[in-house]
Amino acid sequence: MQQPAKQKDSRTAQSILETKCSKCHTVQVIDAAISAHKDMAKIQKVMEGKGASLSASEREVLGIFWKQKNPLQVNK
Repeated sequence: MQQPAKQKDSRTAQSILETKCSKCHTVQVIDAAISAHKDMAKIQKVMEGKGASLSASEREVLGIFWKQKNPLQVNK
């Protein structure tokens, strides 16, 4: 059975966050920023300016993830 797109994107985004972003800080910092409705696209650009390296496909996945209404909620 194929996963719904939102669930698949969410899991892919979580994987990116865990492998790329957690090199400098915990995923909880990102979760807190999302919960506080921070502009995650802007934060992502700042982090890339500080040396975070993302591929074009990783940027695309995170862009979709940031735009979701409740990105932290993973539907089962």
